[in-house]
Amino acid sequence: MKGKITKRLVDSLQPDPARDILVWDTELAGFGLRVSRGGVKSYIFQYKIHRRTRRITLGEHGRALTLEAARKLAVARRLAVQTGGDPATEAQEAAAAPTVRDLATRYMAEHAVKRSTSTQRSAEQFFRLFLVPALGSRKVASVTWADLEAIHQRLAHIPYQANGLLSLASKAWSLAARWGWFPRDQPNPALGHDRYPQPARGQALDREQLARLGAALDREKPGYLAAAAFRFCLLTGCRPGEARAARWEAMDLTARIWKLPEAKTGPRAVYLGQ
Repeated sequence: MKGKITKRLVDSLQPDPARDILVWDTELAGFGLRVSRGGVKSYIFQYKIHRRTRRITLGEHGRALTLEAARKLAVARRLAVQTGGDPATEAQEAAAAPTVRDLATRYMAEHAVKRSTSTQRSAEQFFRLFLVPALGSRKVASVTWADLEAIHQRLAHIPYQANGLLSLASKAWSLAARWGWFPRDQPNPALGHDRYPQPARGQALDREQLARLGAALDREKPGYLAAAAFRFCLLTGCRPGEARAARWEAMDLTARIWKLPEAKTGPRAVYLGQ
């Protein structure tokens, strides 16, 4: 069926339970309207490339896509074909392009796995709690500076996590560019954001406070594991998790070196005092 596609025509067409209805515009070659048997009205564009006829759906008729907007899309697709493009192939490639959820999976499998357990846990939480809920279905290449800034602003009440999220995203999109998932000629969307001030956490004890703490530990029962672990942290500067994971086979008491096979910043040696 052929005819000038107008809004009146689009509104008047009724579905045929036996088949889809196709109307081809007489003013713009390749532009058409499809009415499915279920009554869904969609704008389409048909063209030839390499002697093959190809057809793509521009979108469903409605508020999101008016007749005027669909006609403009068809003009753009026709121009693309005339300059050597293939809209159908490009649409398929765009549909298959990796999403932020795919980026999270690959980041954890190929990058985070090389880091410490705590770093892996932190990365997994950033993706699961913040990035994937907000952008999971978005294509990696479509994410903008504004997208990440919006998430960053929503986390203003937790500045450490907000800034940590940007650090993670910066590395993730840097890897995406290396993997061909994000254009190299576009700036990393996680760069250029104003970081939130991070108030100092904790407090360094003075000699008097350390003395009182030592006296309190001395009053604990001999062999009390928590007190021993706390004193061990004070004397070595290690983290509580590292103290809990300490094993005798990692201790060289002759050289007074504790070899940590896995720490937050990677394998390291702790020199033990007398």
